[in-house]
Amino acid sequence: MNLKKIFFPLLGLALATVGSAADDAKATTGGVTKVAHIAGMDKAPTVVSQTAPVYPSYLRERGIQGIATVELLVDSTGRVVEAKAVRATVPEFGVQAVAATKQWTFAPAEAEGQPIAARIQVPFEFVMPQVAALESDR
Repeated sequence: MNLKKIFFPLLGLALATVGSAADDAKATTGGVTKVAHIAGMDKAPTVVSQTAPVYPSYLRERGIQGIATVELLVDSTGRVVEAKAVRATVPEFGVQAVAATKQWTFAPAEAEGQPIAARIQVPFEFVMPQVAALESDR
C-alpha cells in the first residue's frame, strides 16, 4: 500500500492519502477546506491518524465517480464526536466518508494553550485510477 502525505501549511494540517497502483479505484482526502475558528483559537486541529473511506464496489464496477464533504466536530481530546455528510454527489460516497472519519483522531484545536472543540470540513474524492492518472499528468 502506498501512503502519501500532503501538507497544508496554512492550516498546519498533514493528511495522508492511501492508494496503490493495484487498486481498481480509490477514495482520497483533499485536505481540510474549512475550520470554524472560535474566538481565541491559536491552533486548528491537526490529523493524527486517519482511515481512508471504502469505494463501494458496485459504484466502482459501474465507473461512477464523485465527491463527498464531511463536517466533523472534534472534541477537546481530539476525538471525532460528530460526523455528517454536508455534500455528496452519490449518497453512498457520503456514507462511506462519514464512516471513515468517525475513526480519525486529531491533536485538538487550542485556545490560549488549552485544548478546545472545533468544527472542520473535509472533502473526499472517489475516482477511478485511470482518471486520477490523467489528472496527475497535467
